[in-house]
Amino acid sequence: MHGEFYIDNVDGVKINPATEEKQSLLLNEVVQSVSRNSLDFGTEKITLGAVAITAGDQPCRTCLVSHSNSNATYMGNSADGAASANSFLLPADIVVEVPVRNTNKLSFFGTAADTVTILWRD
Repeated sequence: MHGEFYIDNVDGVKINPATEEKQSLLLNEVVQSVSRNSLDFGTEKITLGAVAITAGDQPCRTCLVSHSNSNATYMGNSADGAASANSFLLPADIVVEVPVRNTNKLSFFGTAADTVTILWRD
């Protein structure tokens, strides 16, 4: 259809903003898009010890986790117990997005004195 304009929402529904019945869908899509932006953010730096460390108590919508350690660093879900060498191996120098509601859901294990950085978004 030449000359018509459509917008795809996150569910793949085509919205024609020229039709009144679809304008509410367009408005909902704009509201959802705006709500995905961060309202607040901050960082937390965790120094690993001889045992697994749980991150602080910071409510959030998602976290970006990274480290640049030359040693292996592991991340786990604190609800499943402490992180260990059997947990998820965090890749070095790569940012990993983790959708959690609180940073205290994250547990880390690795070599003492190595660090992990968390950027949390709310």
